[in-house]
Amino acid sequence: MAYNILFFDLDGTLTDSAEGIIKSIRFAFERYAIPTEGTDFTKYIGPSLRESFFRHTDDPALVEALIEAYRERYAAKGVFENTLYKGIRELLTTLHGEGKTLCLATAKPEAFARQVLAQYDLLSLFTFTACASMDGSRVDKDDVIAYALSNVPGDKREMLMIGDREHDILGARVHGLDAAGVLYGFGSEEELAACNPVYIADTVDSLGQFLLQGAPVSV
Repeated sequence: MAYNILFFDLDGTLTDSAEGIIKSIRFAFERYAIPTEGTDFTKYIGPSLRESFFRHTDDPALVEALIEAYRERYAAKGVFENTLYKGIRELLTTLHGEGKTLCLATAKPEAFARQVLAQYDLLSLFTFTACASMDGSRVDKDDVIAYALSNVPGDKREMLMIGDREHDILGARVHGLDAAGVLYGFGSEEELAACNPVYIADTVDSLGQFLLQGAPVSV
């Protein structure tokens, strides 16, 4: 059975959002004097901010303060500091034209996620945008996917989650969905392969070949 209902992650899958996210995290950490020496900030792209910030403190109040500081800068500047991966616009347009149902499934809050898609004139290609909530009631990728499934009808055998981090693959598995990983984002091949996705794409082109033609599984 072909994958006709496609759930796409945003950061690291559709856009290279490292600049805006990392600068906004640094802004928040500097405000609250959180040490950052030796920190690999690319690891923060994908998981929820709360999960990431709890690596640095066990104080829930400080975590919420860091999130607010992050959003302060991200809303003003960071949301614009991203670029669409080469070939993504063409891939999404082709998939849409082939009758595939495209949905967003991201741990980024909805207001920011939709703003990014609108920035690149992609919103009209997506049937539904499943995102994290600003109040923290829907945060993790499996919660986001559950939200997507409650709004997008269809046979789960036709559904595929596509993302660059283990959270995308594992979140899909919670709901009995297949998932594909992409290596041009922020996750490593080791990270993705450990989750046993149905396919790992090296490039946007190879992802397109798999989604449109059923390319051979690479792992």
